[in-house]
Amino acid sequence: MRKLVSVMMMLLLVTGLSFNLVFPVKAATSVYIANPDTGDNNFIFYVNTTSEGSRFNATVWVEDLATPVFAFQVSMVTNPPGDWLNITNAWLPASDPAYIFSGQSTVMPPPAFYDNNGDGCNDGVKIGDSILVGSAVSGTGPFKLATIELQLVKAPGKFETFNADLNIDNVDTYLLDEALDTITQIATDGSVTYDWQPPTTNPHMGVMPDYMLFDQYNNWLDPPNSDFTIDVRIENLDTGWALHNASFRLSYNTPDPILSLLSVVVDASWTGLNIVDISTPGMIDIFVQGHPSPSGDVLVATITFRIIHQGTNPPQPVSNLTDLTFSDVELWDSVDTIPTEPAEDGVVEVEPILGGVYHWFEVAS
Repeated sequence: MRKLVSVMMMLLLVTGLSFNLVFPVKAATSVYIANPDTGDNNFIFYVNTTSEGSRFNATVWVEDLATPVFAFQVSMVTNPPGDWLNITNAWLPASDPAYIFSGQSTVMPPPAFYDNNGDGCNDGVKIGDSILVGSAVSGTGPFKLATIELQLVKAPGKFETFNADLNIDNVDTYLLDEALDTITQIATDGSVTYDWQPPTTNPHMGVMPDYMLFDQYNNWLDPPNSDFTIDVRIENLDTGWALHNASFRLSYNTPDPILSLLSVVVDASWTGLNIVDISTPGMIDIFVQGHPSPSGDVLVATITFRIIHQGTNPPQPVSNLTDLTFSDVELWDSVDTIPTEPAEDGVVEVEPILGGVYHWFEVAS
């Protein structure tokens, strides 16, 4: 036969003829990580949809077993190790029909965990199995080897992204045949990304209540009737914006100068250097910082006004009005401004008190 092949090759060279010889190619045995939700080997999380402390599973698979497998070990190492990602559990999916040794008697030793840098988070695990009674397994698969649970221990800060490889392409990940010889394999790592993303809603400034009516039947110029308060708030603030400080101007006495300012009290939750400037008539400039956990509707300050003009009807038939108007609004994190929606301004309406004598009907007994 060897002579016949040699003669054929000589004839091809002499005649100048050529053709392609096609030989079957065996698929390489592949070990890889799969995300059960997406099917690929990447795990991507965002702080606005996945909270700190969440856990997820990474499953390790093998396929195209040309050589029967008698034992295996999976070694996963997070690279680089960090205090934001913790390997919390690992198990052999023995009850799953897709498990490589499903239905066979195996050793099933417990997994071993490692905290290589001593930061309190496991950054390595080794887990494996070996047939006790049964036959080595071959076939196309894919077959499950192990499932490893990981936890997102700490969320990234604003504009921050955490990345790590789930490394299984190392000398401690291997397949063994019945003679306990290593089977040639191609191992593919996975990856984990935990990313900050801007929240889907933007905050805005607002006053509460945003409309105050002082009717025509009362004299609003005599204390304590003349005094009232409003709350100034940052509204609809998502904690993901990581608010550091806020500044704004609130203007009043336009179009009618009907109020005098009595006090501005910044809420005690703001522990930083807070500044209130009332030196310009009709304007209140406020700067606050140091709130420990600003989210939702956040009280900035309580402002007390006094009504100083009401008028009488007749001769004044229309109300006195002043807008409570925001301007120069800036909300900041530690490095940049936070986008805001238009402010919800307020209105104060003071109706002129009814003058003269008015007649009425009543039933006498």
